[in-house]
Amino acid sequence: CIICSVCYAACDTVAGNADYLGPAALQRAWTLYNDAKHDARSEILDAVSGVGGCHNCHSMGSCTVYCPNELDPMSAIAGLKRETSRNFFRKRR
Repeated sequence: CIICSVCYAACDTVAGNADYLGPAALQRAWTLYNDAKHDARSEILDAVSGVGGCHNCHSMGSCTVYCPNELDPMSAIAGLKRETSRNFFRKRR
């Protein structure tokens, strides 16, 4: 990510939800979550599953379409959604 904010500007959710973290921040969270050297995976999931987190994404895909670096924030956000859901159910056991 070159932090250009094109994905943020293209995101429909950002326009309607001032609390939403946005695709760039969530893409970065996904990168950190998957980094073997990063040991705070649970904290990352807690941070992105709260108010304004990954579950607010409507999966429209504009962030991915307009990314000039050809990243895929929508897939990263989908990964965060999947992992936060798994984490939620693990905690309920």
